[in-house]
Amino acid sequence: MIVDCIVCMKVPFDFVSLPKQAGLRLLGFDYGYLVCDSNNYSVIFNEVIYGRYPQLTAFASSLNEHCLLPTLETVQSLQSVRLGLLVEGSDFETDEACKPFVIYEFIGGT
Repeated sequence: MIVDCIVCMKVPFDFVSLPKQAGLRLLGFDYGYLVCDSNNYSVIFNEVIYGRYPQLTAFASSLNEHCLLPTLETVQSLQSVRLGLLVEGSDFETDEACKPFVIYEFIGGT
């Protein structure tokens, strides 16, 4: 029996390369926070896909077929633009510090 599941892991921006994970397929990257099931935030969902600032919604064209960013470099660009807008006084979610996340799909199991 195969069970579909998503695995999320925080990664630092200075991450050199992603480790090969047996039974996992890389889907892409998100940027936000995941404290627990009821305390999470996705910059891609809230500010890129459904956002109101063109500087961030422009990143929608970079999203892959999983609606995730394809590389950490793209996440860094998103972070830079978002931080610039925060400095200018834009209104964003800031309850927790946003970090990059790598998203894998679990592709095996019994």
